[in-house]
Amino acid sequence: YEETLRIPLLLRLPGRAHAGTSIDREVSGVDFFPTVAELLKLPSPANLTGHSLVPLLRDPEADLGRRWLFGEWGGSNRYVRAVWNHDYRLLRHQRRGSWEYELFDRQNDPDETTSLADARPEIVERMAALLERRYAGLDVPGGIDEAPELDKEVEERLRALGYL
Repeated sequence: YEETLRIPLLLRLPGRAHAGTSIDREVSGVDFFPTVAELLKLPSPANLTGHSLVPLLRDPEADLGRRWLFGEWGGSNRYVRAVWNHDYRLLRHQRRGSWEYELFDRQNDPDETTSLADARPEIVERMAALLERRYAGLDVPGGIDEAPELDKEVEERLRALGYL
């Protein structure tokens, strides 16, 4: 799942500051706003979930602390939400109205081939609670299997564009 969840973040700063710098660290899209705010010397609201990445620009080895990262993606009959840190990645799949979990040890199974969900229920429970808090109130009633009815005009436009 690493290929789906790990997306490069590219920044071009004024005056080509830090040009050519490559930092091999996991960050999140929610880190972008606090980073830009700090670079522009603007205040950043205290309730943001992201963190400024400016410390990494100054020192690629800077400690950002232990962080939980989140991601999600979906297809025609599957929807996945994920939470991970340095040690573990938990995936919650929704298939036809029910949830399934996979847990991977990122240090000992970097290719994520063997799920430990059944063997480590305490980790699944703790990480699933993080997903619940993160996405509380954001689920679509009925799940992915009950798509809303489309207006005929909208459906025709989507079909013409190749989406249906």
